Amino acid sequence: MSELKRCPDCGHATVEPSRPRHLQETLINLFPFVHYYRCHYCNWRGKLFSFHATGGVPVHNHAAIFTFILIVIALLTLYVRLEMVR
Repeated sequence: MSELKRCPDCGHATVEPSRPRHLQETLINLFPFVHYYRCHYCNWRGKLFSFHATGGVPVHNHAAIFTFILIVIALLTLYVRLEMVR
């Protein structure tokens, strides 16, 4: 059963997932507990945090977490190599 999400501005239960608008939001959506939502009643849009009662990460998010970790490692490796060249 999915948990009911309420708008933090107006309190209505009309909050639905929102697509990421740019790269920063896409990267934030890789985290299993943070996603962007929109309230169709008052037009609020922002991040909401959700935690599962089981305490575990949904299976479909494991690939996203793994991908995010690989991207961070690749960026850190690139940064270190560029610093060594200086």
